[in-house]
Amino acid sequence: KEEFLRRLQTNVFSVQCLINAWYCEKFPWIDHDCSEEVKELLRIREHLIPMLKSAFDKYKNSGIPPVRALVSDYTDDKNTYNIDDEYIFCDNLIVAPISVGNTEREVYLPDSKWVDYFTKEPVSSGYFTVKTDFIPVYEKVQ
Repeated sequence: KEEFLRRLQTNVFSVQCLINAWYCEKFPWIDHDCSEEVKELLRIREHLIPMLKSAFDKYKNSGIPPVRALVSDYTDDKNTYNIDDEYIFCDNLIVAPISVGNTEREVYLPDSKWVDYFTKEPVSSGYFTVKTDFIPVYEKVQ
């Protein structure tokens, strides 16, 4: 169940949300008894569609992809040079997936104003540790 949900959390914040369950005899959310969690994740994805549309329009016109490494946008910030487990999603979100078996991780946010995507609570830039069963996502605010 944990692995399925962790994968789906990351999948929701990707360009193509696809549940690859060809190997399952039943729907994995039924087998893992997590239908409500899956519904909530898919609701989140539904709310991301306008943002994805804008990001793909920008990609078409400028060549800047909707998902990219932090260093792509923050080249002056040397802290982003070796970060390979966080990514920019649709220009103003930073996604920091947590691997299976863990409930916490270190996150780095470049210098800017950030809020937690889900709670809208302010979050300071820099390094910090987050502990959660959900996927950490941070929104850049203007």
